[in-house]
Amino acid sequence: MGIFHCGMPQSDLNLHQNSVNRDTTAKESSEKDLVRTQSPANSQRTLPRELRRLQLIESTIDCIAKRGLTDTRMADVAAGAGLSVGIVNFHFDSKTTLLAETLRYLADEYHQAWIEARNESDEDPAKQLLSLTRMNFEPRICNQRRIAVWYAFFGEARSRPTYSNLCQQLDDDYLDQMRTLFGSLFDDGNERRAHRASLMLMALWDGLWQNILLNPDVFNTDEAVRACEHWLACMLPEHFKQPDNSA
Repeated sequence: MGIFHCGMPQSDLNLHQNSVNRDTTAKESSEKDLVRTQSPANSQRTLPRELRRLQLIESTIDCIAKRGLTDTRMADVAAGAGLSVGIVNFHFDSKTTLLAETLRYLADEYHQAWIEARNESDEDPAKQLLSLTRMNFEPRICNQRRIAVWYAFFGEARSRPTYSNLCQQLDDDYLDQMRTLFGSLFDDGNERRAHRASLMLMALWDGLWQNILLNPDVFNTDEAVRACEHWLACMLPEHFKQPDNSA
């Protein structure tokens, strides 16, 4: 995952809070929308276990995006979900567990999107790279809430062991897949060149996520995709076209 290859200084992380609080858009899937519509007390009591857990995780994402990891409390999560603290404790025995499951949920969500992006493309490695790039900036993946939470985990040292345990294997797999795709496009088959190109593109995804997080009023996902397409066209002009700058 490109986002796993960089961190953000805590001072920069703090700058995003106002923009996150302004951005209440992008409820990323119909299932999550369903969770949000189940707010009356009677509906809350009848939610299936997994849907209840999803509801609590989405509330956790809201809390972290607004308050950061340290200031997110179980009571905040309960209030955001319209549930009691006892219900939160029933599903997650501690804040540490809740945060770990939230990170796991985000990692699984990204992993599924990665698989779908590759499956939706044919076997042409150039098309696969474009599909993966565009996936990284789809609203369900790239929005203020989710980016804020990713960087909140990486902005505090205490969260890094959790990040490493849950995500390092996936992270390495993404990099390996990228090396294979780039290696298929370079005529000389130079593995080091493919490795460097993979790192650069994933770092570009990271940096553009950070720009979207910190400067949402002046930078958007369309600009991010065009920037990546421009970089790919400069790196491999025989396989990629320059984006339409008039858009």
